[in-house]
Amino acid sequence: MKNKLIKTMMIILLIQVGLFGIAIFGGNTIQSINDEYLNILENRVEVRRNDLEDEMLQRWSNIMDFEEYIQKEFKNLGVKENLSLIPDLLEKMAYRVVFHLRQAGVTEIFVILEGKKGHEGIYLRDLDPHFNANDNSDILLERGSIEIAQKLKIPLDSEWSYNFNLTERNEKSEFYYKPYVASKLNPELNKRDLGYWSKPFRLSEDDVEIITYSLPLRDEDGQTYGVMGVGLTTEFLSRKLKYDELTDNKRGFYTLNRYDAKIGKNDTAVSSGPLYNVYAKSNTISYEKIDEKNIYEIKDNENIEGAIYASSKNLNLYSYNSPFRHELWSLIGFIEKSQLFKPIREIIISIFISLFLSLIVGISAVYLSGALFMRPINELMESIIDSDPNKPLEIKRTSILEIDKLGLAIESLNNQVLDSASKLSQIINMVNMPIGAFEYIDDEEKAFCTDRFFSLLGLKNEESVNYIEKSYLVGILNEIKKYPVKDMEDIYNLKKEDGKNCFLKLLMQEREGRVLGVIEDVTEEVVSKRKIEYERDHDVLTYLLNRRAFESRVKNKLEREVLGYSAIVMWDLDNLKYVNDTYGHEYGDRYIQKAADVLKRFTIYNTIISRMSGDEFFIFIYDYEDKAEIREIINKMQESLYGSFLQVPDGEKIRIRASGGVSWYPDDSSNYYELIKYTDFAMYEIKNTEKGNIGEFNIDNYNKDSILLHGKEELNFFIDNAMVKYAFQPIVNSKTGEIFAYESLMRPQTKKLKSPYDVIRLAQSQSKLYEIEKITLFESLKAYEKLRNHFKDSKLFINSIPNHSLSEEDLDIFEERFAEHLDKIVIEITENEQSNEESTKLKQIKAKEWGTHLALDDFGSGYNGELSLLILSPKYVKIDMNIIRGIDKDVNRQKLLLNILSYCKNRDIKVIAEGVETKEEMKKLIEFEVDYMQGYYLGKPKLIPEDIDDDIKKEIQLM
Repeated sequence: MKNKLIKTMMIILLIQVGLFGIAIFGGNTIQSINDEYLNILENRVEVRRNDLEDEMLQRWSNIMDFEEYIQKEFKNLGVKENLSLIPDLLEKMAYRVVFHLRQAGVTEIFVILEGKKGHEGIYLRDLDPHFNANDNSDILLERGSIEIAQKLKIPLDSEWSYNFNLTERNEKSEFYYKPYVASKLNPELNKRDLGYWSKPFRLSEDDVEIITYSLPLRDEDGQTYGVMGVGLTTEFLSRKLKYDELTDNKRGFYTLNRYDAKIGKNDTAVSSGPLYNVYAKSNTISYEKIDEKNIYEIKDNENIEGAIYASSKNLNLYSYNSPFRHELWSLIGFIEKSQLFKPIREIIISIFISLFLSLIVGISAVYLSGALFMRPINELMESIIDSDPNKPLEIKRTSILEIDKLGLAIESLNNQVLDSASKLSQIINMVNMPIGAFEYIDDEEKAFCTDRFFSLLGLKNEESVNYIEKSYLVGILNEIKKYPVKDMEDIYNLKKEDGKNCFLKLLMQEREGRVLGVIEDVTEEVVSKRKIEYERDHDVLTYLLNRRAFESRVKNKLEREVLGYSAIVMWDLDNLKYVNDTYGHEYGDRYIQKAADVLKRFTIYNTIISRMSGDEFFIFIYDYEDKAEIREIINKMQESLYGSFLQVPDGEKIRIRASGGVSWYPDDSSNYYELIKYTDFAMYEIKNTEKGNIGEFNIDNYNKDSILLHGKEELNFFIDNAMVKYAFQPIVNSKTGEIFAYESLMRPQTKKLKSPYDVIRLAQSQSKLYEIEKITLFESLKAYEKLRNHFKDSKLFINSIPNHSLSEEDLDIFEERFAEHLDKIVIEITENEQSNEESTKLKQIKAKEWGTHLALDDFGSGYNGELSLLILSPKYVKIDMNIIRGIDKDVNRQKLLLNILSYCKNRDIKVIAEGVETKEEMKKLIEFEVDYMQGYYLGKPKLIPEDIDDDIKKEIQLM
């Protein structure tokens, strides 16, 4: 009997230990922790990948401005027609090459051109981009002429060579030939799509190893004439891969790999970390993918003890149009498995020690209890049957020494069994994990629970028992399952009796009528995750959605739901700059917050509200039966905004003011990006016309004026680079047929700005007419100076903006620069409603100082009438082409012209007739004795001034 009892108690003890083992190891607890550490590895590699990708795309390879500069100089010097000018071009751009080397923060920069004698160019190196010497002594010339080294005052490298030894089939020359050949084979592709990242190579045998980014050079006819680019030493790149971030003890490393999908070859381009040198010695490396997130386990490495985990992240360096898209770059982070899972091992060891101690104590108790049983215990069995298993056993004394001893022993054993039953709870408490376990069997009325099971649920175990009614436990579990958390598997939201919310993870296993389960408090994890998601999606100042979240939610609505009438509304705060400038940015932020608080009130409607930038708010109002309902909501928003104010320190109350733009779904578009663009345009229109009101998108206005909204950068580029040429149209003497003067006419050289009208309108909207006035004067005179022989003794008429004149500083520079030509120019002015009397007066003074005259343009157009003539007192009057057109047939036009001629001749004002397009018009003008003529019949505007046709000259002389 003694052996049977001991055996039974041993089984009970083992079951309890097994229950604990199942609770800990049978669920997903350990695996979840393992997964979390794998996620940490993946996240670190992804962050490093993002930093590296950003550097490669946004900084190192951002060389389009430099490329455009080379194109401009290549064209200006005429290198295409005369390749012998290549050395002059290289010498001219030398300082710009140094500037871009510094600006890009790279170690290499090069320009290589196809010359008569082979490849000519310049190649510079700066081994430490973080240090810039004032005298350029830290830069080395690798390839190029000694004259360039002397000009830049930089030393020659020990591996210097004048020539580029490039051959098409040599791997060292791929950085040149790959983009060069691709450009020739793909003339339709954008140059940016032809950029090429090379694999590591050396310029010469003993040189440092480098990786380059190359871009082909094309002339204006699309012909490829060379390659330019930047480079980085692999040592410099290695320092960018901070391997010590992977693990505290530096037992990890990075590799930057390049995979050629065409030939199936994978090469390590760059590595960092001393462990790589050990790892790379292995000749037998096998790996397997262990999850869907590109985490790999590398085994059988003969140089490193144990396995290695690796996370691989691809770099998106090429567009889908690129001919090099088959060359895939990836960043891989490696860490020893033993180091990655070291914290998990320590937890498991602690658990096993607890299990072992529990077994020792339990076994000792079982054997001690068994040794006390000495006689048959019928009375004892009756006491056990009648006893409560949750309470200590009490056996009646028989006054028989042996049975009483047996009874005492049984009582003692019972207490130890109850103690053993709580071992699982004690062990869980020892590892300090918020875990509770339970077990029940279908055919039994009782269920087992650990102590912490009750505390996790916010329940009180007043009797401190581990066995409860099974029906009570099942009821608790069913209640928990009523409140699952969306998008989180096995996670439930529980409201405790004290009113606090918590999140529990519930895992259950059922086998042969036995149910084992574990609950874990994951409140901190869920709250942390939700906080991260909230901060990711919300603006920190207003707590409204940010741009990314707004775009995601609106696109989701547009793509997945069938919506009724909807609108995107953009509010732009009107007084923010005033508040910032007057009261400081703290009150500017409060002004923004006040506006946000008003807009939050409208979440009661079908709205998605966000703050897109500093003073811009976007609202998506969706799924209404007609537009009137939405317009009513928008008007309420405006009224609420205008009814709010900000109290500022001086006691003033500043009212919230905003201008609004609206675009409609589906009438204007069903595409998110187009709706945003149209809303932005509608707001821009109202901001520049009826500030403080609301404007709805109009497609006709957009087609007409979209350049005013989206042309800011184009205008800046136009002004900064003086992207303009000037054509010259002859003004002909009506008596002799000789050319008296040329009018300088602007010809913009950018893609979006097609005409001078576009330039003036856009500059006016951006308050940059001054810059246009400056460009016109300086660039016209530069062109005149360059083509001086073609002008002979002719004057140059230059159009001037009526309400702008140059500053004294710019006028001094202009006068000094073009002093010898000032008496040849005529300042041509079109008076309008914005004319500035002070500006006009200054131009009159300067014309007198320069020994030249003013001309009144477009006389008779509406703006320029008799009053303009009196105010300006010009030497020349140009008759508007609308009067000249058809003058040979129109008596009224003839009378009007005769009156103008009569007035001007009495005051010694010369008359120029514009817009002459037919022989008959010219004949009638000569008959009326007009002084000068200008128009397409006499000569079209040309970049190089031309004389008029001899036949036309004879016609004039014979009339």
